[in-house]
Amino acid sequence: MSQKVAATPKGKNFGGGSDQEIIHRIRKVWNDSITDPFLPRGLSPQVKKSLLEAGFIFTKEQVGPYCVKVILPKGWRFYLDGNKTKASIYDGNNNLRLSIVHRASFSDVAVSLTINRRFFISLTRRERDTDHYSFDVYIEVKIMDSARKCGFVEVGVRNVYGDNLNAACSELIAELEKEFPDWRDPMAYWPETEVVER
Repeated sequence: MSQKVAATPKGKNFGGGSDQEIIHRIRKVWNDSITDPFLPRGLSPQVKKSLLEAGFIFTKEQVGPYCVKVILPKGWRFYLDGNKTKASIYDGNNNLRLSIVHRASFSDVAVSLTINRRFFISLTRRERDTDHYSFDVYIEVKIMDSARKCGFVEVGVRNVYGDNLNAACSELIAELEKEFPDWRDPMAYWPETEVVER
């Protein structure tokens, strides 16, 4: 689940000068503002509702021109990369739940938010050596469970040959919906956070 928010045409609200000077000022405002966990402004009502239900608290304190400070659910952690262009939020079980990316270019400035679902469908092209002269090419369709500390775990797998990709995807999605009807909700079905006092 991904949402791009707060795109702004280059130079708007940041004064005149060359493109490079404008981008430098934008990045300085952004870098100087980041001290605490944040999320983009302008989230859809559905996304914000899911985050509030998960325990996020939105403050009125602005972070840079496009984000607001948030208080994380108990046990969750916030990490920022060295360039302050990407932030990651993990739950108390060390599962990556949200990613925020800031981009400033000559054409626009934007902040995007990606919220990870527990279950998702993965498509991978595979080749199998059937003999010494030919390869068997197929698509591997898998349900992946990302709520595992050891990484993604396969739940269901179909090997697709020819034009049966849509049918295989539909079959796996039907299996998911039977057991986990709200699997498309990125906040659903995650294990309860194991809070570790620090």
